[in-house]
Amino acid sequence: MVCWLGYIISFISGGLAGTFAARYFFIKDRKIQFLILKTTHQEVKSILPIVVNGQTYQNIIYKKMILINKTNQDQPQIDIVFAFDKNSKLVSHCCTSKVFGKNCYKNTVRSINEIVFHITNFNRKKEITFEFEIGDIEEGKISVYVDNICSVEIRHITKFEVVQSKIPQTKIVSKIELEK
Repeated sequence: MVCWLGYIISFISGGLAGTFAARYFFIKDRKIQFLILKTTHQEVKSILPIVVNGQTYQNIIYKKMILINKTNQDQPQIDIVFAFDKNSKLVSHCCTSKVFGKNCYKNTVRSINEIVFHITNFNRKKEITFEFEIGDIEEGKISVYVDNICSVEIRHITKFEVVQSKIPQTKIVSKIELEK
């Protein structure tokens, strides 16, 4: 009787321990992973109306962002969507990777203010730099998300230095002086 009781207790305790161990590793592996997007540089290129490639923009803002893979696995294929203000227009864009070089990833412009980058072989701890020039921006809002993978999200961190105008205040000419 005591022998059978020992078998039953060891069977139940082993099953419980196995269940808890499997549950722990399942939760650990299936938790939501994060890609980190840091805005490292933002500069106002023009606050006056300007013509670029035959198109007139009220203002142009330059943004530089770095995407870092902080997940626990390599991403074979991932789509990153950048969407800017509702009425803004994407003037130019560029992406750079240390491994693959400049403008190495395919992209699709969905609308005048939205672009999708199709990134392949995005390994752990690797970085991709995105540079945008956006025209007609009003509020400076940006929405970035992952399109084709579950359990991966983007955490957007905004840390950039404020770039002052390189023109000294004594050189800036007022409108009144121009009309004379």
